Amino acid sequence: MRRAKNWLPSLLFLLPSIIAVGIFVYGLIFKNVSTSLQRSTDFITDKVINPGGIANYTKLLADDRYQHALWNLLVLTVAFV
Repeated sequence: MRRAKNWLPSLLFLLPSIIAVGIFVYGLIFKNVSTSLQRSTDFITDKVINPGGIANYTKLLADDRYQHALWNLLVLTVAFV
C-alpha cells in the first residue's frame, strides 16, 4: 500500500500528458490509417479517386521511387543510429 501512495501523486501529475499524447498522437495515427483505407469518390462526377483498402498500400509498395526512398531511409537509419 505504501508503494502505491508513492506513485499516486506522480501518476496524477503525468495523467494529463498521457491522455494528451494518447489523443493527439495515437488517436490521430489511427485516424490517418482509417482514412487511408476508405474509398474516395469525386462529389460531382462520382468517379473513384482513391480505391481504398489495401490496394493503396500495394500500389505504394510497388512504386520504384518509394522503394528507393525506403532503402535510403534504412541506410541513413543504420548509419546514424
